[in-house]
Amino acid sequence: MPLSPTAIAADHLMTLSPFQARFIDDGAQSGPVAWQGLHGSSLALALHSAASRNKHLTLVVMRSSRQAQMLEADLRLLAIRELPVLLFPDHETLPYDPFSPHPDIISQRLATLAAMAALNEGLLLTSVSALANRLPPADYILQRSFDLKPGQTLVMDDFRNQLLHAGYDTAEQVYQPGQFAIRGSVIDLFPAGHPTPVRIDLFDQEIDTIRAFDPESQLSTGKLQDVRLLPAREYPTDTDALDEFRRAFRLRFDVDTRQVSFYQDLRSGVHPQGLEQYLPLFYPQTSSLLDYIRQPVQLVMHHDAKAEAAALYQRTTERWEQRRYDIERPVLDPDELFFTPDELHDRLDEFPLTLVTSPISTDSDKSEPSLQPVSGKMTTVSFSTTLPPDVHIHERGKEAAADLTGFISDFTGQVLFAADSPGRREVLATTLAAFGVRPTIHETFAGFHRSGAHLGLVVLPVERGFSIPDQLALLTETQIFGGRTRQKQRIDRSERDPESIIRNLSDLSAGKPVVHEDRGVGRYLVLEML
Repeated sequence: MPLSPTAIAADHLMTLSPFQARFIDDGAQSGPVAWQGLHGSSLALALHSAASRNKHLTLVVMRSSRQAQMLEADLRLLAIRELPVLLFPDHETLPYDPFSPHPDIISQRLATLAAMAALNEGLLLTSVSALANRLPPADYILQRSFDLKPGQTLVMDDFRNQLLHAGYDTAEQVYQPGQFAIRGSVIDLFPAGHPTPVRIDLFDQEIDTIRAFDPESQLSTGKLQDVRLLPAREYPTDTDALDEFRRAFRLRFDVDTRQVSFYQDLRSGVHPQGLEQYLPLFYPQTSSLLDYIRQPVQLVMHHDAKAEAAALYQRTTERWEQRRYDIERPVLDPDELFFTPDELHDRLDEFPLTLVTSPISTDSDKSEPSLQPVSGKMTTVSFSTTLPPDVHIHERGKEAAADLTGFISDFTGQVLFAADSPGRREVLATTLAAFGVRPTIHETFAGFHRSGAHLGLVVLPVERGFSIPDQLALLTETQIFGGRTRQKQRIDRSERDPESIIRNLSDLSAGKPVVHEDRGVGRYLVLEML
């Protein structure tokens, strides 16, 4: 059933399927719209459906970075048609931490900012904390990016200096974004924003080939026609920029710079950790993520986002109070590093707003919150999704799968079993077959949806299942086997073999802050051979 602009203008809409979701046209929206009733991962279906019909970019602001990451994964897994989906993550460090974000995070942030210049439609996901960050000017990345292609002239010494000025670090072995290594006429380079490192072979002073390679095995995986090099950091690192930073630092802080260790590191040519906490001193003026958007935007926001912005600012102020008198590492005021909640509200109020009021907690689905209109009249859109039924297979009993087979028999729509991995798919298929349930195997959710099959099985590691009456029931292994069958997924940050980890301990020096995988933050002292 299509959703007409006339129907949308009502104070409360009839119950809809997530596949029918769409945004209200700018001229028809007199106030915020509230989406309710989206359980499990069905929010991804509704967003994908609405954004596919939207002629402009859709900006989705989630309460936390974890929620934004989960939503990105669901959107990619449950996509039924092609649609750009970008994630702008936060730094995953606390305000005023003395160390820098992981290079993978910086790489993804820079790649997203660079892609936004040509993004006219699709979904841009972010969190409140990432949106509150002050960023480099919107033209910073475009001015400091360049392309490499076979046949192009490349002078080794000039290129090395260019990489250093762009924030890249030399390394013995390239394994993470922002590193490069030069061995004779071969340059190994991991460009920021690129999924894999590349190997550039030179013939005299001309690029002969550019190949992607696996950082673990160091083996080439295929030729590339070109590669885009973004800056490796969110601030410039050329000599003039660092000199200007030191001048701005002296003007901003009335301290003895001889006692400021990272200032002395810069003077001696060592790039210190944590300079992101002084980013405004690199630029005459900073930008917001919204300044990188060059076209009209449809805003979708978690109902707790504005409250989270206020709480985040309060936590930042408390950390600033604890550190404001540190003369060895002076800190900027919260207003200098972050946008205030009022500034964020003023900017976000410029866009047509859809509030996601459905329970999307990772822990449990709770009752719908009661909301007051942000401004004007609140329009409510209800969706016909429910929690997945309790159909888990019992360990004992003559009819161990009675709940499951009964549900399949009664449900008139499609039933999709979601396995966590190819191996789990085979286990699930064998288990279901033992009870006479034989779903057809599909490669993707889109393929199953188009097939019209009643029963299907797909490798689909979504976090939570859902049901749309008479249309679709998505059952995860949690619903089938009860409890959790896998650990919570987390973003993989450069899994490496032990040898490469040990080799790169040479980059550390005594007293430097480190994060231990099991024990948390500490300082590196010495490596002892046992």
